[in-house]
Formats: sequence, structure tokens, C-alpha cells
Amino acid sequence: MWRGRHDRVPEVQSARRFELLDASGRVRAVLGDLSPSTSSDWFPGISLLDEEGHERLSLMLTASGPLLSFAEGGNVALELGLHDLAFPETTNAGPFVVLCDHRGRARWAVRIDADGNPVIVPGGGDEPEDEE
Repeated sequence: MWRGRHDRVPEVQSARRFELLDASGRVRAVLGDLSPSTSSDWFPGISLLDEEGHERLSLMLTASGPLLSFAEGGNVALELGLHDLAFPETTNAGPFVVLCDHRGRARWAVRIDADGNPVIVPGGGDEPEDEE
């Protein structure tokens, strides 16, 4: 424990990635780059993993804004985010929620448009449902 030993605590620690291991040596939390391995982007964030190594919760800053993602059984179940106009890759700026099926496929989404109106996106794609 570090109690009473504050003089030994370094002021700054630097690394590209930090991993928190459980008693069995399994990675249970990651602080660092959370971008997909196929991406050249760098998305800083924190991720919590279950005993099997599946990501269950992540908070990251993507190319279009912050994203909070919940997963179940290795697949995304719910995402909350903000497409921020300050980021050059942003389209459809504003907050959003995406609900996914058990396979991780987006099934329904809602976002707030530039005028402050909710836009429902069935299927979770980018196109809103037709108004009748």
C-alpha cells in the first residue's frame, strides 16, 4: 500500500497504454488507445473487460466526438455519444443513442438535430424514418 509513502509516488507516469490485471493475471481494464486494430486513428479512452476478455464498457474520444459504449457477450448493446462539430469528420452533429441487437447490429437510434429536434433512425443507420 502507498499509505504513508507519498514521498515515493512519482509525479507523472507516461505510457501509451496501461492495463489493470486481476488476481489471475487477466486484463480487466485498459487505459490508452481504444481504436480498432485495423484503424490508423488513435482514440484515447478507458475500457473495462469481463473475465473472458470481452469489452463490457468503454469511454473514448473518437474522430467525431466522445462515445460511451456498453457491450454484452462481446457485442455492442448500447452507445451514447456526441458528434461534435469541433471534429472535422463529424456529420449529423449532436447527441445520439444507438440500441443494438444481441449480435451487435444497430437496430434503432435517435439523435438531436441542429434545430434541437429528435430524429429517429430505425435500423440505426444514418437516414431518419420517413415522416407521414
